[in-house]
Amino acid sequence: EKITEESSIADVMAWYTSVNAVMLDILTNQIKETDNSGVW
Repeated sequence: EKITEESSIADVMAWYTSVNAVMLDILTNQIKETDNSGVW
């Protein structure tokens, strides 16, 4: 079964989006945690 270029691009985009969401979540939590110490 050959993966078409279009579907693999869609897979990459879906993966990238989910990773982005997780990273944004982690960064947001870190900013909230360090907000009190006045680093940001």
